[in-house]
Amino acid sequence: MFNVLNLKRSTKISLAAASALLVIPLLTTSFTGTSNENPMVMAHAEELKYASKDIALNPGSNESELRFTWYSSANPEKAIVQIAKKSDMTGNVFPVDKAKTFAGTASQAATVGANVYYSNKVTVTDLEPSTQYVYRVGDGTNESWSSVYNYATQRSDQYSLMFVGDPQIGASGSVSKDQAGWTNTLNKAVAKFPNFSYIMSAGDQVNTATSEAEYDAFLSPDVLRSLPIATVVGNHDTSVNYKYHFNQPNESTKYGVTNASGDYYYTYGESLFMVLNTNNTDGASHVQFMKETAAKFPNAKWKFVTFHHDIYGAGPHSTESLITNLRAALFPTFDELNVDVIFMGHDHSYVRTYVMKGDIPQKNQLIDSKGRVVNPTGSMYITANSASGSKYYELMVTPEVYSEVRTQLKVPTFSTINVNPYSVSVDTYRTDTMERVDTWSMVKTSLPMLQGLVEEYISKRDLKSGLSSQLINSLKQAQHQFDKGSKTQAVKFVQDFLKHLNNEAMQKNVTQSAKDVLADAAEELVLSLTAQ
Repeated sequence: MFNVLNLKRSTKISLAAASALLVIPLLTTSFTGTSNENPMVMAHAEELKYASKDIALNPGSNESELRFTWYSSANPEKAIVQIAKKSDMTGNVFPVDKAKTFAGTASQAATVGANVYYSNKVTVTDLEPSTQYVYRVGDGTNESWSSVYNYATQRSDQYSLMFVGDPQIGASGSVSKDQAGWTNTLNKAVAKFPNFSYIMSAGDQVNTATSEAEYDAFLSPDVLRSLPIATVVGNHDTSVNYKYHFNQPNESTKYGVTNASGDYYYTYGESLFMVLNTNNTDGASHVQFMKETAAKFPNAKWKFVTFHHDIYGAGPHSTESLITNLRAALFPTFDELNVDVIFMGHDHSYVRTYVMKGDIPQKNQLIDSKGRVVNPTGSMYITANSASGSKYYELMVTPEVYSEVRTQLKVPTFSTINVNPYSVSVDTYRTDTMERVDTWSMVKTSLPMLQGLVEEYISKRDLKSGLSSQLINSLKQAQHQFDKGSKTQAVKFVQDFLKHLNNEAMQKNVTQSAKDVLADAAEELVLSLTAQ
């Protein structure tokens, strides 16, 4: 099926070219239009035939898409991704006859010595949930394919993300040391939590914006061939080199724009993620972007925002006018849009705020028996520490009024973000011992939310007739009483809901996973209604 893609071009790599490709990830100086590298170790542009490197996966517009970016050592006539189900493989042979082929674009990118590299970008669509895939990238010619890599989609109704801050490869003065720290964090995190859907990075992927050596090191971990990463532009990522390496969905050409990127957004299941490029300091631009984006997804259950500059941090940047001005510009919109959690970096120290609204800590939250905040009355902000250990900042001497937890462990850390239809939790780990050093969780519950869960499980056939009709009737009665102003009677009918759900005779009509979610959500609703 690929005869039309066989362009009959020579793709053999000369010894000099191969040497150049091998040495590139090890170089530690900046790769720009001019270079101080020894030209004797670099192949001439005309000698470099097609080879791929720095393959990066990025989330697509939604969970059914995946975006690819990679560098090629020659100007390709086509940028191609082939992807197939892993179950179609025979041994180690890529299943060409059953693969889907996606074409994208290639454009001139960085120049390194005498070599010109090209940025290839392709979007893959129509991926199925909870499915193992294999893929390869190239220019479509038989001789130019990359190695075959694995990629697994996850569930989108209940999922986990990895959150990291400021790898900033090169900040320690040693690219190789920072690369090792970054790789160690990814490897340990994925070993402990193998079902991440993707990684969120709060920016400063590299220390020098134009350093291709640092981007090589950042993208070098094998984990990144199989796990997408949603990046943010940090203040050290301000060059166009950032744009060469990442392929963002729904990127704005109007809001938050710099030469590196604009604001962008994507959805995953019923969650909306808005990503701001705060190197553009025009707060009004970001506000308009968020309002327009949120209006497109009025039914999003969860809203998350990511950007680099921590507007509620505990490091030396936290009192700078750039930060305080950005805070004043953004927090009213987070309040207005009911954003659930905001994830940031920049200050190389860990902070978790109290629930915040109107720039004021909201300390009187309803807490359940598991320590979860029930229906929080504002947003929570998290600032990540360094994920590589390349640089740490000391905490400010005087604790901030908004900081509930603030630490400087001087150990690389990462967080897991766990999302299901009615709760979000964020757990943070140190990489030396893999000890959990902080945890926070929230629950959103209401009668309409519980009714929506019941309808969702009915549509998925996790909840069958007989029991489903009893549950629906209990919720209707509870809503009726609530609308009349009788919260006590509403609670009674939610308790009836729980009795029906736990009726042994009805267990054949509900899956265990659906029962667990519905029971927990109903118990939280009883707690919430009783406290009102």
